[in-house]
Amino acid sequence: MKWRILLDLPSYPMLKQSHIIHACMALHNFIRDSALSDVEFDQCDRDENYMPIPSSNASQKSIRR
Repeated sequence: MKWRILLDLPSYPMLKQSHIIHACMALHNFIRDSALSDVEFDQCDRDENYMPIPSSNASQKSIRR
C-alpha cells in the first residue's frame, strides 16, 4: 500500500486525519505533476503489496507480505 499511514488513523482527531489525507494526496499529485522519478513510488504503483522499510542496509529495499 502506498500510504500506510492511512490504514490506522483512529488515534488522531478527525481534523488531523483529514489533514493527513489531504497532505498524502497533495504529495501524490505533486510527484505526478512534476514528472519526478521515485523508485519506491513507481514500485508501489506496480505492486500493491510493496512495502518500503527503513534499513541501514542499502541492498535491502523492500519486504513483501
